[in-house]
Amino acid sequence: MKSIANTTAKSRATEACAMVLLLLSATFTGGCWNDAEHLNPLDPLSPEYENAGRIEGQILSRGFTPIGGITVSVVASAGATIGGTSVTQSDGSFSLTGLAPGTFYLTISGDGYTAIVDTIAVTAGQTTPVSHTINALPHVIGHSLRTGHTSRWWPQEDLYRLDVDATVTDPDGLVDIASVTLVIPHLAFERTALPTSEGGVFAVSINQIEMPGTTIHELLGRELALRVADQTGAVIELGGLYLSRVIDDVPETLTPSGSQEVPGESPTLTWLQSDLPFAFTYQVDVYRMDGEVSTVVYSSADIESSVTTHTAATTLITGQYYWTLSVVDGFGNRSRSREAGFLVP
Repeated sequence: MKSIANTTAKSRATEACAMVLLLLSATFTGGCWNDAEHLNPLDPLSPEYENAGRIEGQILSRGFTPIGGITVSVVASAGATIGGTSVTQSDGSFSLTGLAPGTFYLTISGDGYTAIVDTIAVTAGQTTPVSHTINALPHVIGHSLRTGHTSRWWPQEDLYRLDVDATVTDPDGLVDIASVTLVIPHLAFERTALPTSEGGVFAVSINQIEMPGTTIHELLGRELALRVADQTGAVIELGGLYLSRVIDDVPETLTPSGSQEVPGESPTLTWLQSDLPFAFTYQVDVYRMDGEVSTVVYSSADIESSVTTHTAATTLITGQYYWTLSVVDGFGNRSRSREAGFLVP
């Protein structure tokens, strides 16, 4: 009888366990009969899900100043622009929306800036942040190309030279200017201009004998160029530059000359009138000689072409001097006389 009772008890316990498992199964499986709400916009089953991404960011200068007016585009590998373009606001910000997921090229460009091409991944339903600094290119904002002709007693051969000034600027600062170079393409000739005491102004002078197999006259009608490089290695070149004239006529001084003695107070200088087929002015320069060293002690420019005499508004101390007369055209081309010496007792 005990055996029958035990068997019955075990059977009831088994049935009870089965019932519990059945109820638990019904509870958990019943919850899956109706799908849960898909509220996460990143969930592909969400009604707010969008199979597209966006890019937002800011473009800055190398000095970390926001830059407006920069064009930002997303480009496919084949080169086609997708999702349109965006132009940065004054605070440097931009936004590109509705972009298909994938990996693309981000191009950043603007007038006067070095273009940037970067790889970027677009993820559906997400915003990809972007921040880039862009290099501003240098600019030539002024230039002057002039020829010079100097007559001299020794050496007897006249000296011709080319003088070039370039005024440059760079939004990233003048410290970003790495070099300024004069280029004479047909001669494959280059010469570096040096900075002057005036900020942003670079100058170079080339004597005719320094240029291989040519003369200053042969540069007339030939294109010259200025090349400017910044510290990043970016280069701009301004071509289409031409010399305007070489003045071969030499002005002639009259008095004083040789070892003529003149009073030191307001000395008077005279010369022959030059007859030239273009507008010009005169310039006189007075030098004091101390051994082998000559120092300009007086100079006067823009003297009218009809004038043949000039009284120097200065007082010269006792010593040995010489003076020169130059004719200068409207472009700054000039021709200078031989030295005319005199003494102040």
